[in-house]
Amino acid sequence: MRKLLYPIPILLLTILLAPQAGKAQVDARATIDSAQVLIGGKRTIRLQVDYAPGIRLLDPVIAPLDTAGSIELLHTSEWDTTRISDKSISVEKEILITAWDSGYFSLKPISVPYRIQDRTDTAYTNALPLEVDLMPQDSAMLMPLKPIIEEPFRTEDLIPYLLGLLATVIILAGIWWWWRRKKRPVEKVAPPPVVIPAHTVALDKFEALKQAQLWQKGQIVQYHTQLTFILREYLENRYGILALESTTREIAGQLKNIVPEDLRQETTRLLNTSDMVKFAKATPPVEVHDQLLTQAVKFIQSTKPASTEASPEQSQ
Repeated sequence: MRKLLYPIPILLLTILLAPQAGKAQVDARATIDSAQVLIGGKRTIRLQVDYAPGIRLLDPVIAPLDTAGSIELLHTSEWDTTRISDKSISVEKEILITAWDSGYFSLKPISVPYRIQDRTDTAYTNALPLEVDLMPQDSAMLMPLKPIIEEPFRTEDLIPYLLGLLATVIILAGIWWWWRRKKRPVEKVAPPPVVIPAHTVALDKFEALKQAQLWQKGQIVQYHTQLTFILREYLENRYGILALESTTREIAGQLKNIVPEDLRQETTRLLNTSDMVKFAKATPPVEVHDQLLTQAVKFIQSTKPASTEASPEQSQ
């Protein structure tokens, strides 16, 4: 009788440990080439899985890396087998990502489902930290703001306002007198205004900005302010988006389904660089100023309408 009861505990122990044995035979881990990246930069996550023969890996769940929506998945490679033995098989997969917002992020663990015999289970990787910076930490130093120096009020300060008010009254009186004496002319129908294409306006303004040589005269902030204003004005007139009232990140999102991806990323980097000059007082290399202007002109040439023939009114 005792001999018949001996196999029962062993059988129960085998049933209890069977699911754990399947998990122990699949080991998933993730590494990243660098835990720091600039906005618009790229990083590669390497997914590595070791599993025992007889287990079939299913497609990993990679999409929900970031719940905030600031991390974008660019490309995922196929499984690459790195080692095969009688007891273990090692495979790996590369995942290319980019970031569109600054801050500290924790990339969620990647789930790797697999099938062992007639049962499906899931292995999970470790979470990955990622720090996204707006600009290189050593490229510029922000100085603290100085307090505003307020001058005491003086009676002499009112003189310019009084003179301006007096001049306004004299001008309005002269206009009213002239209007009373002048006979009203016959109203003429004004011709319809000539509509100049958005790309023509932008290219003319870029040429004027180039001729002004602002950054060569040390007016770097004014140069980048006019550069981004012309580009944003073109985007608003060309595509009907609120570019003048949107942030660089919002513009990048609005252009996602409008222009090709390479032009969108290049324009986003251009706007980010000018934003750092305008708001963070960064000082880029000298050659960057002309490069940004060239990139802006290239973007307009690449996105202008196919039919750009001038109308008879414009040719005159």
